[in-house]
Amino acid sequence: MLTALVTIGDGQRGGWAIRVGGKTTKGSDPVQVALGDGAALQGKVVQVVVTVVDVRPETNRLSAIVEISGGPGGALAVEQTVDDGGDGDVAMFTTVVLFE
Repeated sequence: MLTALVTIGDGQRGGWAIRVGGKTTKGSDPVQVALGDGAALQGKVVQVVVTVVDVRPETNRLSAIVEISGGPGGALAVEQTVDDGGDGDVAMFTTVVLFE
């Protein structure tokens, strides 16, 4: 069973949505989301959209890590970061994975 895990970093707030096969799962805390087994995912696209909001006045760094795991090749981790802007800024990160 392949799973996805989204973690919003640097003590910031936000939310995420994971879409696969016409089904969307949403959240804000890091939660393992079941994507399906390898055969069921073949030919499908997994899209992960993360919105991060700068709520910490001492930093303007916004980041998120998307981890896909459970496959024979180990885990795929995608870290995205932006460190530019001001208090209250928002960053949107998108990760797209095609299972062939």
